[in-house]
Amino acid sequence: MATLLQVLQTLTSLATTACYPNGTSMPSVTGKEIILNSGFVIRSQQDFDINAGYSNVYVYPTPRARQVTKFERDFQPITLSAATLILTINTVALTVTITGTVSVPQAVMIIVNGIGYGYLVQVSDTLNTIATNTAALIPGATATGNVINLSGDIYSLTGSIATNYTAAEELGRVERVFNIFVASPNYVDRSTILDAIDVYLRQQYRVTLPDNFVGMVFPVEDEIWDDSLEQYQDLKGRLNYMIQYPTTLTQNFTTITDPFINSLSVSYS
Repeated sequence: MATLLQVLQTLTSLATTACYPNGTSMPSVTGKEIILNSGFVIRSQQDFDINAGYSNVYVYPTPRARQVTKFERDFQPITLSAATLILTINTVALTVTITGTVSVPQAVMIIVNGIGYGYLVQVSDTLNTIATNTAALIPGATATGNVINLSGDIYSLTGSIATNYTAAEELGRVERVFNIFVASPNYVDRSTILDAIDVYLRQQYRVTLPDNFVGMVFPVEDEIWDDSLEQYQDLKGRLNYMIQYPTTLTQNFTTITDPFINSLSVSYS
């Protein structure tokens, strides 16, 4: 799920890109060091940085939040494990040849005349033992090396490999206001940083969160300045953004290899 911390870190990462458009190894938009923080002001560190001519950017969540759930709970695929085994079906010779690389988790499914026979691959398996163990499940089948030989009246023969995948469903959505707080030693640096972040976030209004769901970014207030500590060369500015993000549930699944689930029947007239 996309936790509050992950949303905070995502927003901080976006602000970092805005301040360092060519990467953190290259100069910032001010030409000086800009220190970005996920969290509220660390006063002692800020005073030290201001005296050194650096700017600080703080990104932190506020208590201003509300529930805005409006989507159905549909699972969305996230990651799919690729099959490393390969089944080659010969419907004339009635053979299934197993090749590829043995790895787990995987399962072999062979569907004969609409009935599925599945074997879960074990860590100790080889191509030959997979063929032998799968053939033992199929009436009248035998195995020679990595080849399964079938016999009898066979009018339908298919096969596939099952693998694991993860999917997530959206349980709800919340809108929360986040502050982006800038402290700089002069007017120019403060304005440059605020403008850079604001322009960049207005372009990145749809952001992908760590759970692969999308969060929405909306500016909610105009830019706010605070010059009360100007005599200490501590000029502040603040941007407020509302982030709409989901709470999600991620689970593990197995791909479907027998869509009929042994329910196919054939009648002859």
